[in-house]
Order: sequence, then structure tokens, then C-alpha cells
Amino acid sequence: MADKGVQEDWEDFVLGVTIRKLVIDELTAFRHALAVIRHAFSDKMRRFLRQNRLSVGNFARLLFQVGRMTASAGKIDKAIHYIQDAIQAMKEDAHGSNSMLIAEWELHLAKVRSSKLSSSDATAEARACTTGSGGSSLQAVLWLAECLRKEGRLQESLEWFRRIRQAFLIHNEPVFKRDKETFAAAVGEVYVLAGIGDVESKAEARRIIDESLAPFLISMDQDHVLQVLLYPNILLCRIEVADGAIDQARALRNLVDHEYQ
Repeated sequence: MADKGVQEDWEDFVLGVTIRKLVIDELTAFRHALAVIRHAFSDKMRRFLRQNRLSVGNFARLLFQVGRMTASAGKIDKAIHYIQDAIQAMKEDAHGSNSMLIAEWELHLAKVRSSKLSSSDATAEARACTTGSGGSSLQAVLWLAECLRKEGRLQESLEWFRRIRQAFLIHNEPVFKRDKETFAAAVGEVYVLAGIGDVESKAEARRIIDESLAPFLISMDQDHVLQVLLYPNILLCRIEVADGAIDQARALRNLVDHEYQ
């Protein structure tokens, strides 16, 4: 599984679509990973690892990545099985489990499971992840806000996005790498404001796009996943929240120029 650097995991935060192309692009690595897993997680091998107190952490990480790719391919039941096994393997690691990683994987497992639920049930699942005994993470709150948006509960969704995005400013790559959740919250907030659609909401959406999102996205490489898959949606949203015909024409021109490039 090649390390994609800054692109890694962005699809979880901002794209909100099933990216089957990722599975196709990495099909060789995917098949290789499955072969490794079938060997590494056989009963015989797991007994050997336990008896000799060998770490299974890297195997668990590989298994989790296969689960993610399987979910992207739409094979939800298999994905759930892989991710569950990854969590269990990490918990049983002879050198100590990684509790933060387990919590992150359990949240991802809940997201995968929720893809088979109605929008209201998915929101309930997300809300449960923000009220557990271990407390809520930014990722859990972000998921709840997105579920509320998809359910049409825009004001409540907006409140949660704003909680994440308090003092949001992205001007450089180091901050971008560190604060994926706040960036995603800004994107979600823009979509919600456009959905509300009154004069004040549209003005706020324009401000976020023009002052924060667009300048940073423009600074990315043209083949970056955000430039290719996210920025056109932001430009479409900017047309939707335009302030009059002249501003709308300018926003439309920006979209045409981007697509031409």
C-alpha cells in the first residue's frame, strides 16, 4: 500500500463519495495484501505469533487498509469483517495495543456499518459515537455534522461544523496537513450555508470560499485529489451562492477555467 503523503485519508474527510477508481488503481497491491492476510491471519500463524510474542501491529494495519478499500468497492459485509479482524488483532498484539488507533478504527467501522442504514439511523449511530464513555473525537463530531446535513437538519449540522471550525484559517501546507478535520468542517459548513440559502448564509459561504478554501485549493498541485475531485464542487457551490449576475458570471468563469486547465 503506497504512502500517498498529504493525500492519504482525504477521501474520508471531504469527498463523501465512493471512489471505486482507487481500488482499480491499486488492484495489484490489493491482491498482494489479500494473499499476505490469508497467510498472516490463518489460525496456525496466529498461534505462532502469540506463542512467540511477535507483534501483529503491521498486519493489523494492512488488514484495516484492505477493509477500507473493500468498503470503497461497495463490498460492505466483507469490509466489516476485515476491519473487525484488524481491531481484534490490534487488541491482542503481544507488544501492547494502540488504544488511539483502535478508537479510530472502531469509528471507521461504525461509518462502514452505517452505509447500510437509513439517514436517520446513520445519524443516531454517529451521535452514539460522540457520547461514548471514551469521549468524542473531532472525526466523530465531523461525521455527526455530515450525517445531520445529509438528513436535512441544516441548522443543527451548521452548529456542529462551527464548533469544529472555530478559528479556522488555512494558509500553508503544514497547517493543512495537521488540521484535516477543520478543513473538512469548513467545506461542510459551506455546503450547509448554501443549502439554507438566505442572504446572510450565502454571504458567509462566499466569505469562507473566497478567503480560505479557494486560495488554498488553488495552491495545490493540479493532480492532487482535492484539486481533481473537491475543488470543482466548491466552484459549483460558489456559483450557487453568488451575489448578483456579475458575481455569478465571474464564479462561472472560474469553474470553466479550472476545467480547461
